Amino acid sequence: MKNHKVAYIVTPRTKSLDDAMQKTTKPSLEELQKICGGYIQIMSGKMNNQKFEIVMNEDGKFTDEPINPLATDLMNRAWGINIQDGDAPADVVVGTVVLLQGWRV
Repeated sequence: MKNHKVAYIVTPRTKSLDDAMQKTTKPSLEELQKICGGYIQIMSGKMNNQKFEIVMNEDGKFTDEPINPLATDLMNRAWGINIQDGDAPADVVVGTVVLLQGWRV
């Protein structure tokens, strides 16, 4: 992750943060809810000495949203779990999410 303020829109099909749509203005609550598809929940993490927040639909798992592999990997790595090395994920992230770097909701 780069060291500046940015909002990455990460869909279940997004392969890397370089592929994610980026916003350089802080999204409003209404924008976050629209992107994520409903009421939101926020999970904070830190990786490579950089704090970030993943904003997601709080009901996504109940509405059968698809697993978001990139967001799942980022959140689990922030918890010290490396899925790519064969560790089992602590949890999965589903649906389209917004990864905020440099901003707080």
